Amino acid sequence: MLPMVQPRVLLLTSLYFLMGEVRAALDRLGVPHLLLDLGGKEMDRAEFVSRVRGALAGFRPDFLLTVNHLGVDREGVLLELLAETGLPLASWFVDNPFLILPLYPPRYQERTQLFTWDADNVAALGDLGFPHVAWLPLGADPARFHPGAPG
Repeated sequence: MLPMVQPRVLLLTSLYFLMGEVRAALDRLGVPHLLLDLGGKEMDRAEFVSRVRGALAGFRPDFLLTVNHLGVDREGVLLELLAETGLPLASWFVDNPFLILPLYPPRYQERTQLFTWDADNVAALGDLGFPHVAWLPLGADPARFHPGAPG
């Protein structure tokens, strides 16, 4: 049997609450990950590029994961960096992606995996030019939500 290789995940956030749940799940699964917290404030292009390049070089992830495309800038700087390095982008939409995606430049779709909580969105997201779309429903953290003792 071949040994299981864990992917290295770079998490990109702008203070979205769900990222804590994602981190907890990765911790429990033993998946190496690094959180690149960009905060909720604007930063200049040079600082943004420096922080992302530093994380890519230092951590060497297999892909970058974001929730609702948060952390992906509207100017396309992150998408340019990902295209330059060939690093895939995974974006899990837990809100309506059709209100979010039009705000971003239509590029890097070939190396982007979209996940949507609504199975009805899969075909329509493909029609927007994203060839890799999958249904990933919302769930509950079993470490927090589990049946208690009877009585």
